[in-house]
Amino acid sequence: MYTQCSDAEIIEFIKKDDATAFSALHQRYARSCHNVAFKITKDLQAAEDIVQDIFMSLWKNRATHQIEDISKYLFTCTKYGAIRFLSKSKRTYMPGEQMPEQATGKTPEDIYNSKFLMERLHAEINKLPEKCRTVFIDSKLNGFSAKQIAEERGLSPRTVEKQLETGMGKVKKSLEKVATLFFLAIAIFF
Repeated sequence: MYTQCSDAEIIEFIKKDDATAFSALHQRYARSCHNVAFKITKDLQAAEDIVQDIFMSLWKNRATHQIEDISKYLFTCTKYGAIRFLSKSKRTYMPGEQMPEQATGKTPEDIYNSKFLMERLHAEINKLPEKCRTVFIDSKLNGFSAKQIAEERGLSPRTVEKQLETGMGKVKKSLEKVATLFFLAIAIFF
């Protein structure tokens, strides 16, 4: 009966205490969630426990959950649960250990990814030569125009523009390498 239903329809049935709909949802997503958890943890039992905990929590809080995209919700919970498992087991250092527990409108994965990318951006900016770095920061982070920077720093507008071009080129090139590695890592996990 539920094989033809959309995820949103199944969620509505689950909110009305329909255990058969919940079972259909479990059949639809449990194996994929388990695969994601196992790829991250490399631990079969941990992967099973993570997925079981997620589905138990979903059933327990079925009346109060406001989930727009159940697949995104389940996979995000799975990845976060796997990261939490790794950080608790101390087998691997995972920066996600510092992630906030409470909802902020962003998924834990979004928070982690944005922190990672901002750290990389600042690291690349700090590698720029001093004059280039100060011009870049004044322009891109502080929002000053090239004319304002030129007046404040005692530089010609052309020098400021040239420093910005140089800075943008170097930062962009470095971040492209990081992005390539980042997306390669995602491809390995998924």
